Amino acid sequence: MKDWQSKRYWLVGASDGLGAALAHKLSRAGAEVIVSARSEDKLCAVVDALPGRASHQVIDVTDDASVAAAAKAVGKV
Repeated sequence: MKDWQSKRYWLVGASDGLGAALAHKLSRAGAEVIVSARSEDKLCAVVDALPGRASHQVIDVTDDASVAAAAKAVGKV
């Protein structure tokens, strides 16, 4: 894919490491990025550092209700 503009990606496990690095790459390419993990403070730091449109959604993948609520909040990707 060469055109990332107007694309929307949700990355789970993106509070640091590979997930955060991918969020930066996608954001620099022009995609809107939603990052998720359990640690809201880390997610906020990632979003603040991204150059493009970005937001965060706290999620605990071991909790079905948390996953359902996050999916509903994020919407279509």
